[in-house]
Amino acid sequence: MLKNLVVLMDTRGGEGIKALVTIRKEDMTVFEGEEKLLEFAVVNPSLLN
Repeated sequence: MLKNLVVLMDTRGGEGIKALVTIRKEDMTVFEGEEKLLEFAVVNPSLLN
C-alpha cells in the first residue's frame, strides 16, 4: 500500500476536484475531524472497503 499519497483529479462535470488520499488509519481519524476541511469535502468510506 502507498503511504501518504494525494492524487487530485478534475470531476467528470468539471465542477470540482476529486482527491484520493491514502494515509495511516491513525491520521485518518484526525483528517476526518478537521471541520474546515469537511466544509469543502465529503469522505467516501466505500473506497476504504
